Amino acid sequence: MKLNQLLEKKPVKKAGEIALKQLDIIGYELSRKGITDKINRHTIAALIVTEDQRLQGELSRLQLRIDMQRAKIENAKNKLGNIVNHAAEWSPEPLNRPLMQLKERWLT
Repeated sequence: MKLNQLLEKKPVKKAGEIALKQLDIIGYELSRKGITDKINRHTIAALIVTEDQRLQGELSRLQLRIDMQRAKIENAKNKLGNIVNHAAEWSPEPLNRPLMQLKERWLT
Protein backbone atom coordinates (compact mmCIF):
# COMPACT_ATOMS: atom_id res chain seq x y z
CA MET A 1 0.00 0.00 0.00
CA LYS A 2 1.34 3.43 -0.93
CA LEU A 3 1.91 6.20 1.57
CA ASN A 4 -0.50 8.56 -0.17
CA GLN A 5 -3.22 5.93 0.20
CA LEU A 6 -2.57 5.67 3.94
CA LEU A 7 -2.69 9.40 4.54
CA GLU A 8 -5.87 11.31 4.09
CA LYS A 9 -5.45 14.41 1.99
CA LYS A 10 -7.22 16.81 4.34
CA PRO A 11 -4.91 16.32 7.35
CA VAL A 12 -1.83 16.56 5.10
CA LYS A 13 -3.14 19.72 3.47
CA LYS A 14 -4.00 21.14 6.89
CA ALA A 15 -0.51 20.32 8.20
CA GLY A 16 1.00 22.02 5.16
CA GLU A 17 -1.05 25.14 5.77
CA ILE A 18 -0.02 25.19 9.42
CA ALA A 19 3.64 24.86 8.43
CA LEU A 20 3.32 27.71 5.91
CA LYS A 21 1.61 29.93 8.49
CA GLN A 22 4.39 29.22 10.98
CA LEU A 23 6.96 30.03 8.31
CA ASP A 24 5.19 33.33 7.62
CA ILE A 25 5.15 34.12 11.34
CA ILE A 26 8.87 33.38 11.69
CA GLY A 27 9.63 35.49 8.62
CA TYR A 28 7.52 38.35 9.94
CA GLU A 29 9.18 38.30 13.35
CA LEU A 30 12.68 38.19 11.84
CA SER A 31 11.78 41.03 9.50
CA ARG A 32 10.32 43.07 12.33
CA LYS A 33 13.53 42.68 14.33
CA GLY A 34 15.57 43.71 11.29
CA ILE A 35 17.41 40.40 10.97
CA THR A 36 16.25 39.35 7.52
CA ASP A 37 13.31 39.76 5.19
CA LYS A 38 14.11 36.74 3.04
CA ILE A 39 12.21 34.07 4.97
CA ASN A 40 8.71 33.59 3.63
CA ARG A 41 6.72 31.07 1.65
CA HIS A 42 7.59 32.71 -1.66
CA THR A 43 11.35 32.56 -1.23
CA ILE A 44 11.12 28.97 0.02
CA ALA A 45 8.99 28.01 -3.00
CA ALA A 46 11.43 29.77 -5.33
CA LEU A 47 14.33 27.92 -3.71
CA ILE A 48 12.56 24.58 -4.14
CA VAL A 49 11.78 25.27 -7.81
CA THR A 50 15.33 26.48 -8.47
CA GLU A 51 16.89 23.39 -6.89
CA ASP A 52 14.46 21.14 -8.77
CA GLN A 53 15.45 22.75 -12.07
CA ARG A 54 19.14 22.45 -11.18
CA LEU A 55 18.73 18.75 -10.41
CA GLN A 56 16.81 18.20 -13.66
CA GLY A 57 19.66 19.89 -15.53
CA GLU A 58 22.23 17.67 -13.82
CA LEU A 59 20.22 14.57 -14.70
CA SER A 60 19.99 15.70 -18.32
CA ARG A 61 23.73 16.33 -18.41
CA LEU A 62 24.49 12.89 -16.99
CA GLN A 63 22.07 11.22 -19.42
CA LEU A 64 23.78 13.00 -22.32
CA ARG A 65 27.20 11.79 -21.14
CA ILE A 66 25.87 8.23 -20.86
CA ASP A 67 24.35 8.43 -24.35
CA MET A 68 27.60 9.76 -25.80
CA GLN A 69 29.63 6.93 -24.23
CA ARG A 70 27.05 4.40 -25.42
CA ALA A 71 27.36 5.77 -28.97
CA LYS A 72 31.17 5.53 -28.80
CA ILE A 73 30.95 1.91 -27.66
CA GLU A 74 28.43 1.08 -30.38
CA ASN A 75 30.67 2.73 -32.99
CA ALA A 76 33.71 0.74 -31.80
CA LYS A 77 31.64 -2.44 -31.83
CA ASN A 78 30.56 -1.79 -35.43
CA LYS A 79 34.15 -1.09 -36.51
CA LEU A 80 35.34 -4.28 -34.86
CA GLY A 81 32.54 -6.18 -36.58
CA ASN A 82 33.67 -4.82 -39.94
CA ILE A 83 37.26 -5.84 -39.21
CA VAL A 84 36.14 -9.37 -38.26
CA ASN A 85 34.00 -9.61 -41.42
CA HIS A 86 36.92 -8.50 -43.56
CA ALA A 87 39.28 -10.92 -41.81
CA ALA A 88 36.76 -13.75 -42.24
CA GLU A 89 36.54 -13.09 -45.99
CA TRP A 90 40.30 -13.33 -46.44
CA SER A 91 41.14 -16.02 -43.90
CA PRO A 92 41.43 -19.72 -44.64
CA GLU A 93 38.51 -21.98 -43.73
CA PRO A 94 39.93 -23.23 -40.37
CA LEU A 95 40.13 -19.63 -39.07
CA ASN A 96 36.87 -18.55 -40.65
CA ARG A 97 34.59 -20.45 -38.25
CA PRO A 98 36.18 -19.11 -35.00
CA LEU A 99 36.03 -15.56 -36.35
CA MET A 100 32.33 -15.90 -37.15
CA GLN A 101 31.68 -17.41 -33.72
CA LEU A 102 33.50 -14.49 -32.14
CA LYS A 103 31.36 -12.05 -34.11
CA GLU A 104 28.10 -13.83 -33.22
CA ARG A 105 28.98 -14.08 -29.56
CA TRP A 106 30.37 -10.61 -28.87
CA LEU A 107 29.39 -8.31 -31.69
CA THR A 108 25.69 -8.92 -32.31
